[in-house]
Amino acid sequence: MYRWSSSSSVPQVSKSPAPSSPAPGAAPPTEPLPQQGTRPHDILINRCHEVKRITKSLASYFDGLAQAHHSHSQVLAKLSAPSVIQTPLPESSLFIPAASTTSTAAGVGTPGAGGGGWAELLVQTKETNKNVAESHAELAKIVSKDVVVPLKKLRGEMKAHIGNLDKEVSKLAEIVLKERDISLTHLTALTNSLSPSTSPSTSPAPPSSHGPVAPTATSDPVLLRSAVETQLKVQIAKENDLLAAVKVWTEKTQTKEQAIWAEVNRCWTVWEQANSNMLLGNQQRSMILSAGVDCVGPDTEWNHFLTLNHVIPASTPARSIDNLDYPGHEDPMTVPLKEGMLERQKRIMKSWTTGYYLLTPQGHLHTYPTSSAPLPSPSSSLYLPHCTLGPMPTPEASTKGRQLEAMFTIEDQSGTKHVLRAKSWEELGGWWEGLVKFTKPAPIPDISTLDTDAQAAAGIDSQNGGEDQDEDEREAEAQRAAAREAAQREMTSEEREAQQERERQEVEDGGDIGASAKGKSPTGPPPALPPRAVPPPPSTPPSLPPRTPHTPEEADIGFPLESPKSPPILTDSPDAPPADARGSGVDMSRVPSL
Repeated sequence: MYRWSSSSSVPQVSKSPAPSSPAPGAAPPTEPLPQQGTRPHDILINRCHEVKRITKSLASYFDGLAQAHHSHSQVLAKLSAPSVIQTPLPESSLFIPAASTTSTAAGVGTPGAGGGGWAELLVQTKETNKNVAESHAELAKIVSKDVVVPLKKLRGEMKAHIGNLDKEVSKLAEIVLKERDISLTHLTALTNSLSPSTSPSTSPAPPSSHGPVAPTATSDPVLLRSAVETQLKVQIAKENDLLAAVKVWTEKTQTKEQAIWAEVNRCWTVWEQANSNMLLGNQQRSMILSAGVDCVGPDTEWNHFLTLNHVIPASTPARSIDNLDYPGHEDPMTVPLKEGMLERQKRIMKSWTTGYYLLTPQGHLHTYPTSSAPLPSPSSSLYLPHCTLGPMPTPEASTKGRQLEAMFTIEDQSGTKHVLRAKSWEELGGWWEGLVKFTKPAPIPDISTLDTDAQAAAGIDSQNGGEDQDEDEREAEAQRAAAREAAQREMTSEEREAQQERERQEVEDGGDIGASAKGKSPTGPPPALPPRAVPPPPSTPPSLPPRTPHTPEEADIGFPLESPKSPPILTDSPDAPPADARGSGVDMSRVPSL
């Protein structure tokens, strides 16, 4: 502000210090356009800009919240997809069925409305999650519509307010500055007119060849002062206009700011209420769902499953084949007649091999290596109706004081003889009782067809009978069997084959006396034959050239059997003729066959 200096009669222009931004507690400014410091209307504009930035930041914040809740809603919606929670259950028939879920006005399932099982809980979980997702989406819509949009609108309004304030007040401030510049020019002229060098009373006029120089009228201080006062009035008027405008805009800014803060407060209230309602509703849904989970005990579903009768009770006994009923289960043809361990003599080495034998009602004798072998896979089988059972030995018969073993012979259809041995005579009797039911009887020779010499050679006496004759017959038969067995052990395979061939030819020709003597006559048992002497083998066996194996047995063992020896000659009397000319060494016509 321009002031008159009191130290001199010449007016001086002095400028009062312009106030800067007032500190808290400082005196308020009085100049609308101070020479120094920040102008009041600039402070108003700066404050309005800050308010605008606040509304912008709040709009960005709530817009981010809306987007976050919208994204959260989409994520929750994906959790309700069938790929996450599949309802109804694929095996829903094995669980407590789900009932139709009733809903309240808030969209929350009513407690106890479900079926009480996990199928219903899964449905409620999906519904609860769906409702929670929808609540987040609804909150996002509310925030975007009722919070973000009004805040963005406030920012626009404040921006327009700042523009109007700056436009009007700045224009008046420019006018005031121009008037001040004009006033400064007049004051400078007035000051110069009042300087001592220009005053006529203090300095005489310099001499001039043309006479004294007179001052101009425009430099008259009186006129200049009048001009200064006139200009200062104009300046003050403009400053007052600026002051009035600043006051008006200060009041408008106050009103606008109050309106903005009120709107921000309303937007915040809308957000808080919508968020609280959403949180409260979701909490209620979560509590209801948790209560439903607590109502389903750990054994609820299992107890229901037990009522469906799909579970085998723990008291169910283990199944046994004895309790099974299948076709042929109780048929007598499926039950073995006899089974047990027997020994079988090998045909080559004459050693004994233990096996498990089973006699079936169909007439099969099956052989197994052990008793634990599977029955459907026997190692060999004999069909007894096609086989012939040899004579049954008796334990009373003896050979040279040695007790006979419990052996019996079965001859199959091909002529192969199978020699079997039981552990005891009692066990042999049990086997014999079952075997005779299926096997063919041994051929019985007709003694009446034999000539007198053959009967005499066979030791048949029609006058001897009864029990003594039977006992003699058994003893003679045992002796002959022992002799044949000893002869068979000492014969080679070729000799045994030749002997079997001769026996078959003799049977075909009807001249096998031994085979005829083996049977019984229709009128009574055959007489016993006298014992036959078994001479010792020769001291020096004949040497024969090496030979190639002729039988499968010799080929299997890889080496020829022992060298042939002269077999013992079985005779009915000491003066019996020597062996026949066919080379067997044994008169087979006098040896009864089995």
